[in-house]
Amino acid sequence: MNPVPSCRRAVASPKPIINQSRHIIYYFENEEMLYATSTTSLVAVENEKLMHWENNTNGQHIHELEYTIGFKSLTTTTLSERIALHDSLKDVKINDPNTGTYKEFLSEEVLPERRLKTTVTVPSRSNLYFYQRKYVLETDVYFTHNAWARVCVVVSNRDRQVKSLKILSTIHSAEFTTTEQELQGMVSMELSGQTKQVVFGDSQRRFDDLTDRAKETLGGLGVQLVDR
Repeated sequence: MNPVPSCRRAVASPKPIINQSRHIIYYFENEEMLYATSTTSLVAVENEKLMHWENNTNGQHIHELEYTIGFKSLTTTTLSERIALHDSLKDVKINDPNTGTYKEFLSEEVLPERRLKTTVTVPSRSNLYFYQRKYVLETDVYFTHNAWARVCVVVSNRDRQVKSLKILSTIHSAEFTTTEQELQGMVSMELSGQTKQVVFGDSQRRFDDLTDRAKETLGGLGVQLVDR
């Protein structure tokens, strides 16, 4: 798939939902369970410039290049790690209705971010820009508490609104491209996405009505559900 034209950045408008997953935070059989539900949307796709070489000789040049590949949470990292958000993105597809093609995230692309090396050959008498495809993602997460024979969405005390945390993340993919001219500019793109699922829970439960275990766990994940 090549959702990005010859430009540096393509912004998804509207942001398509590419994955929806349920995660077990803890599970005590016949007693209590706490779940997180994540909804991940695509924000943008970027061609990130890694290097530029100019070869004015009659022979080819070979360069060693170090690059980053994998998933990285930019915000709310404790929650991202607890629910293993990166694991839920394996094999996720981004569909382009205009071309009938798609991008599927590979296992190596959703592992935690790491550094690798490769070699790049620059032909004689050439100007070469080397780009890597990067996907910018946004994930909303809400919580469901199963206790006292009721499955309830966790809400704030006063306004009883479902509170969610937002995780911003990136995936540096294994997709690379080279050009003779530097890529410029930004465009808007429209991609197809999933229909948002109904909220997981039969009713609501205020933060004050949770068990101490649930309150402590959510607090440790950065959830602020107590009305100020």
